[in-house]
Amino acid sequence: MKTTAFVNSTSKVDSIAKDVRQPSFNTKKHISEEVNPNNGDPEGIIALCKKSDPELLNSAKMTAQIIGNKPNTYTFTKALGESAVIQKGGSLPIAIVRPSIVVSSWKEPMPGWIENLNGPTGIIAGAGKGVVRSVHCKREMIADFVPVDVPINLAIAAAWKTATQPTNEIPVYNSGSSTTNPISWGDLVDNGLVSMKKYPVENALWYPGLTCFYYAWFAFITQVLFHTFPSYILDAVSVLTGRKPVMRRVVQKMHRALKVLAYFSTHEWKWSNDNVMKLNSELIGTDKETFNFDLSTLDWKEFMDDYVKGTKQYVLKEDPATQEKARAHLNKMYWVEKCLQVFMLIAIGRFAFYMFG
Repeated sequence: MKTTAFVNSTSKVDSIAKDVRQPSFNTKKHISEEVNPNNGDPEGIIALCKKSDPELLNSAKMTAQIIGNKPNTYTFTKALGESAVIQKGGSLPIAIVRPSIVVSSWKEPMPGWIENLNGPTGIIAGAGKGVVRSVHCKREMIADFVPVDVPINLAIAAAWKTATQPTNEIPVYNSGSSTTNPISWGDLVDNGLVSMKKYPVENALWYPGLTCFYYAWFAFITQVLFHTFPSYILDAVSVLTGRKPVMRRVVQKMHRALKVLAYFSTHEWKWSNDNVMKLNSELIGTDKETFNFDLSTLDWKEFMDDYVKGTKQYVLKEDPATQEKARAHLNKMYWVEKCLQVFMLIAIGRFAFYMFG
C-alpha cells in the first residue's frame, strides 16, 4: 500500500511539475527595467505543494525539475513573486524594486550592519576564521553587490512616486551597483582580505587566505585539499581530546553555500537603471540625502572594512573591545603559516633530492 501510494504521488507530482517548469528562465544577460511575463506560474506551484508528498517535494531531484535553470530556490521564488504581483495586482498602485546581491548596510541603521550568514557574508566569516581558502570565481567578472539599506531607501522613494504619480504600467527599479559603481570579484576578494587582516576575528583557526579559481574542477580539488581534508584531521583531534567533532559538518554546509555563490561569481549581467536615475533626479535635496540610493559615491575599500567589522560584531557576536587580542592571535597564526611553508619547502626539496639527486 505504501509503495503504491508513493508511486501515485510521484506520478501526480511529475505531472504538475511538468506544467510549472520554466526551462527558459533567466537566460537574459541584460536585465531591463520591465516586467517579465515568463517568470513562472505561482498558482501551479501552490497546487503542486498542496497535492504532493512533502518528502518527495523536498527532494533535490524534484527541486531541480521545478526551478529549471534558476540557480536556486531563492531566485526562483523572487521571480514567482513578480508573476503573482503582475497577475493579481489588478488596478492597485504597484512598483517593483529588484535588488541584486544584497550585502551589509552602507549607512543605516549603522555601517556594516548584517544579521545572517547568507551569500558573501558567510564567505567573509569563513575566510576570516581561516576555514574558507578556495572559491570558484572569475576575478574579472563584475560583482553586483548592493548594501541592504539602498534598496530599502529606493523602495520608499518608489512608493512615493507610485502614490503621487500613478500610471497604468508597473514601473520596475533595478537596484544594484554594476552600472553606477562597478567592482570586479577579484577586487572584492583582495579588498576583503585586507579588511580581514586589519580587523581579524577571534580565535582564527588559520591565517586568512582566499584564492579564486577560474575552473570548477580546480576549485573542487583545492577545496578537498584545503577544506575537507583538514576538517577530518580537526575532527579526529576533537574525538581524541573528548570534544564533539563538528568541522566536517561545517565544511559540508560551507561547500553548499560556495556552490550557490559560484553561479553568481562566474557570471555577470548588465542591469539597466534608467528608472532609478530618473527617480533620484526627482528628489529634492533633503529627501535625496535621507533616502539615498545613489551608489556612485560608495568607496568599496571603506565599505569592505565596515562589512568585515559588521560581520564580526552582529553575526559572530564578537565584542569590538577584543580587537587587539584577536590581532595578536592572528599575528601568531601568520608565523605558524610561514613556518609550515618553510617546512613544506624543505620536505619537497629533500624528496626531490632523494628522487633525482
